[in-house]
Amino acid sequence: MLTATATTASTTTTTTTASTGTVSNDTTAPAESLRSELPQLGQRLDARRLSDHAGTDRRDAVRLLEDVYGAEDVVFGRGEPFRWRLRTLRDLNVELVNSAVTTDRRGDLDGSGWLTLGWTACGGVGIDTGADRVVTEPGIPVVFPVDRPYSVVVPAGVHWCASTSGSWRPSGQS
Repeated sequence: MLTATATTASTTTTTTTASTGTVSNDTTAPAESLRSELPQLGQRLDARRLSDHAGTDRRDAVRLLEDVYGAEDVVFGRGEPFRWRLRTLRDLNVELVNSAVTTDRRGDLDGSGWLTLGWTACGGVGIDTGADRVVTEPGIPVVFPVDRPYSVVVPAGVHWCASTSGSWRPSGQS
């Protein structure tokens, strides 16, 4: 395993390469520099975090997607060669996710109150199963369920999600 760390006045970047072919980069503002850069009156603290993960191991991809999306039972298709990449940019309230996978994937998610918009570059995402199944159109953002668990079937390719946190509730619910 090879690990390299570079630190500047306001960011730390760590890159780890394992024998599985997984590469991860996280860029955050370290605590000690945050203390020295406390915002003055009228300024905001920059709490953005960027992460970039990529690899060729399906098990690594499953673990990461289950962690990032709070998903369960994530399964990838059988296409070879298998490659994946997941990039996130987040702050205290908003998360932007870009993922690319060479095979289709499926999994079960919990809406958990996050308002999430998702879209694909090509192919449609199947949301739910049976009579409730909806298939999205490429390039058109859709809102994923926020008040119940749901399942997805996602085609191979590039996908985007934008999520907001907080106590958001659909109208008519308290």
